[in-house]
Amino acid sequence: MPEAVFRFYGSLNDFFTPKRNPAKQKNVFNGERKSPPEFIRRFKSGDTVKDSIEAIGVVHPEVNLILANNTPVGFSYLLQPNDRIAVYPEFCNIELPSDYTLRPPLEYPPRFIADIHLGRLVKYLRLFGFDILYDPKLDDADLSRISAQQNRVILSRDTLLLKRKEIIYGYRIRATNPREQIREIITRYALKDYAKPMSRCLVCNTSLVELHNPDEIERLVPPCSRPHFDMYFYCKTCDKAYWKGHHYDNMRGILEEGE
Repeated sequence: MPEAVFRFYGSLNDFFTPKRNPAKQKNVFNGERKSPPEFIRRFKSGDTVKDSIEAIGVVHPEVNLILANNTPVGFSYLLQPNDRIAVYPEFCNIELPSDYTLRPPLEYPPRFIADIHLGRLVKYLRLFGFDILYDPKLDDADLSRISAQQNRVILSRDTLLLKRKEIIYGYRIRATNPREQIREIITRYALKDYAKPMSRCLVCNTSLVELHNPDEIERLVPPCSRPHFDMYFYCKTCDKAYWKGHHYDNMRGILEEGE
């Protein structure tokens, strides 16, 4: 059976652990510097490079460049005997030629959709003003379909979900703590300059409007809070008011931690 050699770079190596190596791995040293591990993959005629990348354990939405013998190829490239495949993640600070990339450029600021296990992260992203869909009733098929139809980045810690073929943009969350997760997303997608606090409802994702009506403020804002704030925001969907209290201070703390 023919073989091809795969090498993964940067953050794609987060998918590998000592206990989880689905392919034969060789660690090669160059002086004192350890190079990325090589995975020797046996394949059948007709196998695509995408098939092998995901069989090794890396999800395709995080792959942004594939070189077969130093030549850019797409996910549908058919493996050839003795191919040497280099697989790269997203280059946040490098603009690749259009014929090198595997998907259209992501619109900014990006829009997201999250699976059922990321409820706390969802609230953090909405606190920063980012558009993120979240509904615990959605199954994997719904999530991947909406992600593809609306060009939303699907966020999940589930690699099987992110391997669904219709997904175009996706990211596997590495951290388990919600505060670390939001910092991870802000860094990964360079979102700091796009943050618009107090612009989106934490519950339903609706864009907020400023609330000026004194009667409405009296109805929606507790008496103990009114003396301390002079600016309020309103969600028409939830009939809920927001102000720059604890959530806002928490958001500023997260941004400062990243500096």
